[in-house]
Amino acid sequence: KGCGGDSLLIDDPQEPSSYLRTGRALAERRRFISFRVGDSRESNCISAMLFDQADNLWLSTDDGVYRAATSTAGRLQFNLTARTGPTDFAGVGLADRRGRIWFGVINELIQIDRNQIIRYGLEDGVGRRPIRSVVEDRQGRVLVANEREVFEFVEPPDGNVDGDARGSWRRLQLSFRPDQLIRAMLSDSSGALWIG
Repeated sequence: KGCGGDSLLIDDPQEPSSYLRTGRALAERRRFISFRVGDSRESNCISAMLFDQADNLWLSTDDGVYRAATSTAGRLQFNLTARTGPTDFAGVGLADRRGRIWFGVINELIQIDRNQIIRYGLEDGVGRRPIRSVVEDRQGRVLVANEREVFEFVEPPDGNVDGDARGSWRRLQLSFRPDQLIRAMLSDSSGALWIG
């Protein structure tokens, strides 16, 4: 995890970039264009990054979750979406097929669904230990792994009057040896779940 903000690699200096106002000359001199996320050191300590379906850039930082629209010309403008605390822990993130954003930050899972911020933690089970991975499988299930357990997201009832997108978590019945800790998880194209 670095604390230098965010950088864009210019892999073809001959191709104009919508992020440059100064033209091709700058792109030919520099391989990276760097962006500051916020004014504080914590806001520039990035632990996870992802793009959503609308090509917005989302970052999990020591200050919180930030979002920037990449479709606008000029420099990226990051806006704080959800505040979190500082951590030395590498975060994880997912943009699922339904357009929801998920970030695991230590013992908390943050869900952003149509500008609604929902936090899951110790009382939901997923936060009993540090969160290591969040994936979406072939069937569209959101799965979260902490260091010792894997959980499946249970969607809220369809007829929810309040419009609350808060669901619940069902623990998958998996057995690990006492010395085994989950470090990573992936779902492949055949639907198999891989746990490292």
